[in-house]
Amino acid sequence: MSDPHPLEVLELDYIHFKFFENYVFSTIQDGVAFTKNNLEEVSAILNDFYKGNPFVSIALRNYDYTIAPTCFHEDSIVNGLLGIGVVCYGESAYNTSIFEKAFYKGIYEVFYSLEECIQWAQQLYNDSIKKAGL
Repeated sequence: MSDPHPLEVLELDYIHFKFFENYVFSTIQDGVAFTKNNLEEVSAILNDFYKGNPFVSIALRNYDYTIAPTCFHEDSIVNGLLGIGVVCYGESAYNTSIFEKAFYKGIYEVFYSLEECIQWAQQLYNDSIKKAGL
């Protein structure tokens, strides 16, 4: 499956985004220590782009980085976020993502395949639309 065409691309020093209608790809850069301040900036960007409409966040774990555990307690600061899918490209990233999943209160799934993650994200989105009666 080829990478679908994004609606918008945004690159910050520590994270890159590709925005799609129902989901966003994010790639945290190598060596980043992702903090609550980063989370607040990312949340503002996502809230601005999706404007409260439902979407799924897909994290492409291409690099080694750390996320402050306190970030996982902030599940309600992004309006419309249905869930987080993490695509891992190695066993270490997969194990780290499984560990992080224990700290997140919302829907959080870990994948080795981007295609599977996109299918899961689309199903999560479709289910939310049906549930909302739209």
